[in-house]
Amino acid sequence: MKTDFFRVMLIDIKRAFCSYTFLIAVLGVVLSCFATIPVIGIYQIDVVYVWLRIHSKSQTLLAFLFAMFPYGLCFYQDFSHKNIQNVMARISVSTYAVNKVIASIISCIVAFVAGKLLFALFLSTSLPLSNPQYHTISDMDNSGYILYSFLAEGKIWTYFFLVALLQGICAGILITLALLVSLYIQEKAIIFTVPIGAYYIINAYIIHGLGFPVYFNINQIYGGIETVWNKDSLSYAYAVGLALLLWILLGMAIIRKLKRRIYYE
Repeated sequence: MKTDFFRVMLIDIKRAFCSYTFLIAVLGVVLSCFATIPVIGIYQIDVVYVWLRIHSKSQTLLAFLFAMFPYGLCFYQDFSHKNIQNVMARISVSTYAVNKVIASIISCIVAFVAGKLLFALFLSTSLPLSNPQYHTISDMDNSGYILYSFLAEGKIWTYFFLVALLQGICAGILITLALLVSLYIQEKAIIFTVPIGAYYIINAYIIHGLGFPVYFNINQIYGGIETVWNKDSLSYAYAVGLALLLWILLGMAIIRKLKRRIYYE
């Protein structure tokens, strides 16, 4: 049973990564970042400055959308192509669902992080990572920036990776929600737009509108800019723990819905 589980998982992960859709997702994230640069104007002094200015802008939602592209339609495709019964003849519903969810989350996070890092790499060919003349990093001190210590120690690429990973984890939550939506709705556009719309509405109207405490603010938890708690490590651990909880809850909902839908197929 364990052998089947991991064998199927490796197959799903291979399908998620070894496809043109994964490359499109990575390039889409890169282009989303570059498309946001005009928003900050011509005052571009170094890569860190540009990264901070665009990191939490509206391009994030577009980047999330691209990151969900590689495997967000896996349930939709199996049902529309009538492959689901053949799959169920070999493995259980739970194994099928868990493997699809894990492969989707991993591919989504990797696509987002790879896209963000490639953007920074391309940008570094024309701008310095940090320009000492303008004190970009030192001006951030005591301003509540998460993981500032990495920048202060000169570990700029580590900083880029960790803050991109935070947003990538958020994208991983959204793709899990998209998988659940795809079991109810058979329209590709709606499958992807519902999670993005939910993210925007929850943050812009519910969290801010009703004045929820900061530790309910999804945008701040996964924004990679501000801390939620006093310590960076605690803020990061909280973000990861919350994601694990949401993945488990959404995964349980997916398994439950899958069993019902397969029964009536």
